[in-house]
Amino acid sequence: MSVFQLHDYWGTSISSDEEYDTGCMAIGNLDNSSPPEDKIVVGSQAGVLRVFSPTKADFRVEDLIHEEQLGGPILQIAIGRFIPNSPEVMGLAVLHPRKLSVFEFMPQGGQGTKAAYYTLSKVYEHNLGLEGKHFTAFNMLYGPFGGVKGKDVIMVQSMDGKLQFFDQSAEAFTRQIVDCLLPGNFLYLRRSDAFVTSNYANRVECYRYQVLVNTQAEIGNDTRTENAGGDRRTAYGLTAVRSAMVEWSVNLGETCMSINEGRFVNTGGSDSTLVEQLLILTEHSLFLLKDTGSIVQQRRLEKEPACLAVYQGGVGKGHNFALASRDHTLQIFVDFQLVWAVMLNHVPVQVNVAEFGGQRGLIVTIGDAGQLNVGYLGTKPPITAIGGVKRDLDYEKLDDEHRKLLQIIRDLQSDNKSEPNDTLSLRSQIPRTLDKNSGEDSLGTRPPEDAVRVHVGGGIADSLVKATVRVFVTYSGKSAATNVNITVNTPAHLYCFPSNIVLQQVAGAQSTPTILTMIFFANRTYLPSSLDAQIVATYTTPGGEPRICTHSITLPISLACKLRAASKSAPLKLTIDTEHPPQPLSDLFSDFIQSAREMSGGSDLGDVLDASGGAMALGFQFWAKPTEATSEETKGTQLQPSSGSIIVSKAGGRYRVQADSLPALYTLTNELVKRLTIRLREMNSANDGASGKPKFSVVSFSESIPLDPYFSVISEHFETRKSMQSSLSKLNDCAHQYRMIEKRLLARFKDRTPSPLAGLDVLSRESYEQLMVLGEEVNKYKLKIKRLGFDLESGSKLVALLSYLKFGMTPMEHQMLESYLCPEIEEGTEQGWEEIVDASLTYLLRTALAKNAKETALISHQMEMLPGIDKLTKHIGMVIDRLSKGARLIKLKAPAGASSGARK
Repeated sequence: MSVFQLHDYWGTSISSDEEYDTGCMAIGNLDNSSPPEDKIVVGSQAGVLRVFSPTKADFRVEDLIHEEQLGGPILQIAIGRFIPNSPEVMGLAVLHPRKLSVFEFMPQGGQGTKAAYYTLSKVYEHNLGLEGKHFTAFNMLYGPFGGVKGKDVIMVQSMDGKLQFFDQSAEAFTRQIVDCLLPGNFLYLRRSDAFVTSNYANRVECYRYQVLVNTQAEIGNDTRTENAGGDRRTAYGLTAVRSAMVEWSVNLGETCMSINEGRFVNTGGSDSTLVEQLLILTEHSLFLLKDTGSIVQQRRLEKEPACLAVYQGGVGKGHNFALASRDHTLQIFVDFQLVWAVMLNHVPVQVNVAEFGGQRGLIVTIGDAGQLNVGYLGTKPPITAIGGVKRDLDYEKLDDEHRKLLQIIRDLQSDNKSEPNDTLSLRSQIPRTLDKNSGEDSLGTRPPEDAVRVHVGGGIADSLVKATVRVFVTYSGKSAATNVNITVNTPAHLYCFPSNIVLQQVAGAQSTPTILTMIFFANRTYLPSSLDAQIVATYTTPGGEPRICTHSITLPISLACKLRAASKSAPLKLTIDTEHPPQPLSDLFSDFIQSAREMSGGSDLGDVLDASGGAMALGFQFWAKPTEATSEETKGTQLQPSSGSIIVSKAGGRYRVQADSLPALYTLTNELVKRLTIRLREMNSANDGASGKPKFSVVSFSESIPLDPYFSVISEHFETRKSMQSSLSKLNDCAHQYRMIEKRLLARFKDRTPSPLAGLDVLSRESYEQLMVLGEEVNKYKLKIKRLGFDLESGSKLVALLSYLKFGMTPMEHQMLESYLCPEIEEGTEQGWEEIVDASLTYLLRTALAKNAKETALISHQMEMLPGIDKLTKHIGMVIDRLSKGARLIKLKAPAGASSGARK
């Protein structure tokens, strides 16, 4: 707690079951005592009016001098000269939702503190609105409107912007503010005899009182009449306040919370030069305006404001103000500068500065739950003395602490930072095959609609295609790691349940690992672009340090496809070369074949394997369909699930990979390269043990890289983005048209004598239907862009993989090229995959792949939507061409005797 605390002078908690809001408190000499003594008057929304007289410090029961139930919610109270023919007598105005009452508060049996009791007598009452119709009060304002002497005129504002004026017991006139969607705050400027108000458009406007008076016409009983000047009046005699009657208007850009008047800033160097100014509190700022509407100063608030009070700074001086915030702080401003701040016990809804018991400058606050408090500024001294006990210094402990601090400084300044010993580690156990007979009951929740289910033979019910992964979580520290949050990031073609696991703690000191079960199952929506999933764990060490741990897993290929008969032809094909005898596919994909047997109910799959050539060819059918093409040849055709095949050449170690889509081609090629690499390393290890020399090299690719299908996907993705941008533009125009129609309809409905709609209802209905059609079209394009994004990712990874195999790149160069072609971005209309990749490749061609020093000159690249993809495809071709000519992404010295194209 801050030492700057508001000291309690007097306070009480009024009631726990009543609510209070802005305008619920008024302070003044309500009982007209002599000498004058201020009273605190509060009114709740439950209709209870209470009067307090805090003459001494600390609350006493006799401080509550009156309490009365008025029979209706109290919106606002005010103390002023409201009693007819009594200019020196103060009255109490109470605003209810549908009526305005004026009371006189009179002591009985004495004056001031000697009074035996007090009575609240009603002087007069006004029912709000014309003929009692359509008027719900929002707030009220009083003052000597029009320069009247010896009395105050009351103005009441309704929820729809009607202004009703009352000259004490008589009703004066009523005005309507045009286009008032929400009522605003009001302030009366006595010097200029004008009103300042705020509206829903975040503007502050000024109206002259005489202008409002002069617009009045005789109240007629007809539904709509015209006066001599041609002005139109509504059915209830209301004359609308036109925008031309506005004295001045200024746009603040924020919602106005309160408007206050005072002399806040000294502009001439002496107190005599202080002029009247407007202090406006908004949601995030303070504005200081001249009474002519020009902005003098603006101050941005660091805290969310609650309420504001203006008070006199001293005799012959200007005004100061107190600002209460939602974080229980009260700030004091002098000359528009913050000079003091204190803590409050509650968030006030209204704050005032008054004098009680001869003490000036007391701050009165009231909260929404009735916490009424009177306090003063000051500091709160500490309860216990500091440094009262003297102890002898322990020099050994000081030296030990000094050595530890020096070691910490050396560790932080050292370049060779060692990993901490107390770390969280993740280890996984991945199955080679799918789960057997995995129904929905084993999942523990209802899977999504697009989850893959297959029919299992032998009379067994349909089974979900899923694999269960066990994750072992261990912590190497002595104590326990807390707040362990484990999240699984999966490719789009897979789901994980659960995708997020929260552990309160993980025990350390080599305890038994915490075992988590995660279920991955396939869906039919997207083709695979990767089989890798990442597990991320965030945790807190016993010392309070937040850390992170990641773990990548590769899931079985059975989650992406199933076994089928191999086809001899496909639109996309490529050949992978090796220098060893062909390996049987039944050995390379033994886990995949075993999963196929289990999904078929334990059959030997003889028909599929025989039809596909046994061990020399395998067919793969993916669970999802390829992205629908927009060409005229394929339009209207029924797409089948994507498929592919791997065929082994009988003449040598060559493998033909073919598929009908880029994701399928990349998935099969990448899986084949991984499995061949592992098999060749095993064969080389066995050969090293026998002869000491490796016999087989790794896989390679000798054909030209297939860029045409890759460019086709880029073109379709770019054209789809352009189509979506066009649909978004149409959607924006249609939405604007719909808003304009709704505004005109709203204006017709608000009119008391509505005219015919003239077809606006038909236009509104057709515009709404067009909005729905365009919205569905945009959603369709978004889904297609997402699908094509996965095709682009697969094609980019395929180009990077084939470049790695063809040009003798290192694994780090392969990873760099893949990062240039596969950025992780959020697709948008202005900046998408094409713009990011074009900028990346331009940078690459001017740095690592530059031919000479002239090309290394960097130029600024504007990130805006490309006019076409010709420049992008040209850059991709240039990168591939320079890589084929021996350019390297990382400049490394080749070992002696090593060729440029061999990787041992």
